Amino acid sequence: MSNIILFYQIVIVILLVVGFLMGLSLRNYYRELGIMMQVIEGIDKERIRLQEKYEGGSSEVVFHKYEGEDYVGK
Repeated sequence: MSNIILFYQIVIVILLVVGFLMGLSLRNYYRELGIMMQVIEGIDKERIRLQEKYEGGSSEVVFHKYEGEDYVGK
């Protein structure tokens, strides 16, 4: 009878250790995932900023190109 109880105690300790190690692993995984998400958000913000800058610059170039010219019908 005591052998069965000892066996179950060993199994429970092993499960607790495995669960603890998996928890540590998942915590590191989610921390790295959070860092990756911040990097991706930063890249998206930079892309949007550059896109707005580029679009603003291109419309400005077109504006200066046709400024003062009568380009209707050309």
